Amino acid sequence: MSMSAPGREDAAPFPDAQTMAAAARTAVGVVLAHRHRDTDGLRALLGDLPDPDTRATAFLVVADLALTLLAQATGQTLEDCAQRLSLAIAQGCQQP
Repeated sequence: MSMSAPGREDAAPFPDAQTMAAAARTAVGVVLAHRHRDTDGLRALLGDLPDPDTRATAFLVVADLALTLLAQATGQTLEDCAQRLSLAIAQGCQQP
Protein backbone atom coordinates (compact mmCIF):
# COMPACT_ATOMS: atom_id res chain seq x y z
CA MET A 1 0.00 0.00 0.00
CA SER A 2 1.46 3.36 -1.00
CA MET A 3 0.92 6.52 0.97
CA SER A 4 0.32 10.04 -0.27
CA ALA A 5 2.01 13.11 1.10
CA PRO A 6 0.45 14.13 4.44
CA GLY A 7 -2.54 16.44 4.01
CA ARG A 8 -2.50 16.03 0.24
CA GLU A 9 -4.98 13.43 -0.93
CA ASP A 10 -4.34 14.50 -4.55
CA ALA A 11 -0.56 14.11 -4.17
CA ALA A 12 1.37 11.34 -5.84
CA PRO A 13 2.25 8.38 -3.61
CA PHE A 14 5.63 8.47 -1.91
CA PRO A 15 8.08 6.60 -4.14
CA ASP A 16 9.88 3.51 -2.90
CA ALA A 17 13.37 3.91 -1.41
CA GLN A 18 15.18 2.88 -4.60
CA THR A 19 13.23 5.36 -6.72
CA MET A 20 13.79 8.09 -4.13
CA ALA A 21 17.54 7.42 -4.02
CA ALA A 22 17.69 7.73 -7.81
CA ALA A 23 15.70 10.97 -7.65
CA ALA A 24 18.04 12.35 -4.98
CA ARG A 25 21.07 11.52 -7.15
CA THR A 26 19.36 13.33 -10.01
CA ALA A 27 18.82 16.33 -7.73
CA VAL A 28 22.56 16.38 -6.97
CA GLY A 29 23.16 16.40 -10.72
CA VAL A 30 20.79 19.36 -11.05
CA VAL A 31 22.80 21.28 -8.45
CA LEU A 32 26.08 20.49 -10.22
CA ALA A 33 24.66 21.42 -13.63
CA HIS A 34 23.51 24.72 -12.14
CA ARG A 35 26.95 25.39 -10.64
CA HIS A 36 28.58 24.64 -14.01
CA ARG A 37 26.05 26.85 -15.80
CA ASP A 38 24.99 23.85 -17.90
CA THR A 39 21.47 24.97 -18.77
CA ASP A 40 20.78 22.08 -21.13
CA GLY A 41 21.96 19.52 -18.59
CA LEU A 42 19.96 21.21 -15.87
CA ARG A 43 16.77 21.09 -17.94
CA ALA A 44 17.35 17.48 -18.92
CA LEU A 45 17.93 16.41 -15.32
CA LEU A 46 14.89 18.31 -14.06
CA GLY A 47 12.88 16.52 -16.73
CA ASP A 48 14.02 13.22 -15.20
CA LEU A 49 12.21 14.09 -11.96
CA PRO A 50 8.69 12.91 -12.81
CA ASP A 51 6.44 15.12 -10.69
CA PRO A 52 6.58 18.07 -8.27
CA ASP A 53 6.24 15.89 -5.15
CA THR A 54 9.13 13.63 -6.13
CA ARG A 55 11.21 16.67 -7.09
CA ALA A 56 10.56 18.39 -3.75
CA THR A 57 11.26 15.23 -1.76
CA ALA A 58 14.47 14.56 -3.71
CA PHE A 59 15.81 18.03 -2.95
CA LEU A 60 14.74 17.65 0.70
CA VAL A 61 16.74 14.42 0.94
CA VAL A 62 19.78 16.10 -0.64
CA ALA A 63 19.56 19.13 1.67
CA ASP A 64 19.18 16.93 4.75
CA LEU A 65 22.15 14.75 3.81
CA ALA A 66 24.29 17.76 2.88
CA LEU A 67 23.61 19.42 6.24
CA THR A 68 24.32 16.15 8.04
CA LEU A 69 27.64 15.71 6.21
CA LEU A 70 28.60 19.32 6.95
CA ALA A 71 27.78 18.88 10.63
CA GLN A 72 29.86 15.69 10.79
CA ALA A 73 32.80 17.29 8.96
CA THR A 74 32.85 20.46 11.07
CA GLY A 75 31.82 19.02 14.43
CA GLN A 76 29.02 21.59 14.63
CA THR A 77 25.44 20.75 15.44
CA LEU A 78 22.95 20.32 12.64
CA GLU A 79 21.17 23.42 13.92
CA ASP A 80 24.38 25.49 13.74
CA CYS A 81 24.96 24.32 10.18
CA ALA A 82 21.36 25.14 9.26
CA GLN A 83 21.79 28.62 10.73
CA ARG A 84 25.00 29.15 8.71
CA LEU A 85 23.18 28.03 5.58
CA SER A 86 20.26 30.33 6.31
CA LEU A 87 22.61 33.30 6.79
CA ALA A 88 24.46 32.47 3.57
CA ILE A 89 21.16 32.34 1.69
CA ALA A 90 20.11 35.70 3.15
CA GLN A 91 23.44 37.26 2.19
CA GLY A 92 23.27 35.78 -1.30
CA CYS A 93 19.81 37.22 -1.82
CA GLN A 94 21.07 40.71 -0.98
CA GLN A 95 23.74 40.65 -3.70
CA PRO A 96 22.90 42.43 -6.96
